[in-house]
Amino acid sequence: MNTSSAGFDQASDRLKQLLEDANINVVSCMADLQKAPIAIVHTQDEEAWESLLKNSPKGSIRLRSSGGGILQPRHRVGENGVYEFYLQIQHDNPHFTCRDILLIFTELKKRGMAKAVAEGNCPCPLSKYFVKQATHNLSVLLILCQGFIAVHANARGEPEDVPRADWTDVKMALTKMRWPELCSSGTGRELLVEELLDKSANGSIRRANLRKMACDPQFWTPLLEGMRSLGSNCDKVIHTICREEWDTLTGNEDWGPVRELLRFAWDSAGANPGPGNVARAFVPLANRLGGA
Repeated sequence: MNTSSAGFDQASDRLKQLLEDANINVVSCMADLQKAPIAIVHTQDEEAWESLLKNSPKGSIRLRSSGGGILQPRHRVGENGVYEFYLQIQHDNPHFTCRDILLIFTELKKRGMAKAVAEGNCPCPLSKYFVKQATHNLSVLLILCQGFIAVHANARGEPEDVPRADWTDVKMALTKMRWPELCSSGTGRELLVEELLDKSANGSIRRANLRKMACDPQFWTPLLEGMRSLGSNCDKVIHTICREEWDTLTGNEDWGPVRELLRFAWDSAGANPGPGNVARAFVPLANRLGGA
């Protein structure tokens, strides 16, 4: 048993099993972690976590895993010299194994490694565990919005099969995407699927088939997989992780339409958000992310 490393799992057996598989000591209470040079914890007890940080000796390393909850990264060295780290890949991720635990512990024990992570200079192979992608979910949402809006345009780049009340919003989104220009010029046309440029009588029917695919709930799967890997609580994921991504971007656009589309994608069960809602979320999102 590796007594220089230890772990504690308050809420599930998953981390405990990983630690046992890695031959790392599993303790029965967090106070028993204080003497371990490096320890990993899964707990929702903030008071006990803060106590562990306060009472651990200088130079010790403390890692916290959310196990599917929401934890914001604030890797740092406390005033008492204790390293405080937060894993961004939760231990209940099926791809996270005892080998990952051993790799993290081994790397962090190397001279200067903990200091580098705390200062934000996280090197490979630790970066995937500690570096949070600032706008990953919003970038995926932007790409899906573009595809959804594109199939609601005719071969001239104008709204097609769009409710009259949403026509202006969709037109604005298409303009933001430079879609009319793309449809009329040769530059970039080779990147578009043929149905989008078909000006024949059959073109509208072909695009209707694309719209049917876009209106299927499975269309949002790439976004959902990323969001749900961050936790099972919709409100926490959207109002903490995704909102933090939004706040890292400059601009004064309204978060509301983006938030509502994220919630729709999470809750959708056969429903169609409609081109208007997607367009109203896309424009502020594209502005924040620096263009379409």
